[in-house]
Amino acid sequence: MESKNLPSFCWPYVDWVEYASDNAVKVMTLYIILLIASIPGSTLNLLILATIWRRSSLQTPSNLFLCNLALSDFIVGVVSLPLAISWKYVEIFGKNKEVLCSVGLTAFALSSVFAGISILTVTAATVDRYLALYLHLSYPAKVTTKRVAVGCLLMWTTSLVTALVVFTGFANFNYLTIVILPLCTQVSAVSFYKIFKVIKHHHTQISSLSAQFQASSTLPNMLRYRRSVMSLVYVQILLIISCLPFTCTMIVYQVKGPSVNVLLAWNIGTFFVYLASSLNPVLYCWRIREVRNAVWDTVRLWASRTRHRLLGIEGAVSDHSGGTTLNNTRGTATVIRVKESRVNTAS
Repeated sequence: MESKNLPSFCWPYVDWVEYASDNAVKVMTLYIILLIASIPGSTLNLLILATIWRRSSLQTPSNLFLCNLALSDFIVGVVSLPLAISWKYVEIFGKNKEVLCSVGLTAFALSSVFAGISILTVTAATVDRYLALYLHLSYPAKVTTKRVAVGCLLMWTTSLVTALVVFTGFANFNYLTIVILPLCTQVSAVSFYKIFKVIKHHHTQISSLSAQFQASSTLPNMLRYRRSVMSLVYVQILLIISCLPFTCTMIVYQVKGPSVNVLLAWNIGTFFVYLASSLNPVLYCWRIREVRNAVWDTVRLWASRTRHRLLGIEGAVSDHSGGTTLNNTRGTATVIRVKESRVNTAS
């Protein structure tokens, strides 16, 4: 593979080339699976975005976090993953280290941006659920969609700045990631602990109420809240499962350096990170009934509009064909009349 004087941040990607051919079949198999999974995953993420955009009743602060996560996952499926596949192709079959550095660095930086957004969004959503319980009646006034939108914008900015650290050195980015991931996990764990502690206390109070109407008026809201918290728990578990192998691999890479096994483990770790972007929307639709029903309504609406458009096109084609036939018939009749008049004149 040809090389020139490359920047220092290029060498981690270039160093992996000598081990790439040993894992070529395994790595390409992993990315083909990701490509296949990304098609329904990206479609479902797009449906969730369109549904929340279309229905004002779903545009709540908590659903805005969901929308932010779906947007990140959608871009992963349509932009980041194809770029990562190109990176692996150049790594295995390419001959130019400059091209490998450019493609690899861009793919890794973009993937880091969207992975960071997912981690920050889930952490913020967990804190939001705790604030909904802690603030109680003052929650709607203090946690508004406008403030959540500003928070989501700050998440994108923070994730982008964090990803740019990779240009200062791959090791610096690894150290930063190893610090941020446990910190976000700890914040989420503390929030969940406080939430379930309050829920348990509330359940005890409900059980001890003597007036039945008080229990019945309070219970439905608490059950809805518990469902939203449990949905977030599943999302958090999926995030930890998808990020843990990659984080462990980065630690091993910093300690032992590159090797065939480390590179294979790194690709397996990235496989789970990318796969989460396709599994997240399935998890939303499974756990959140309002989103599931609204998505189905959106699908039916799009299908109905598409059917009407196709029927309209067919009707236009039929009208055009009928008009053409009529014109041809009229043209033929005109030619016959001209010939008859000529015959009569000759006679």
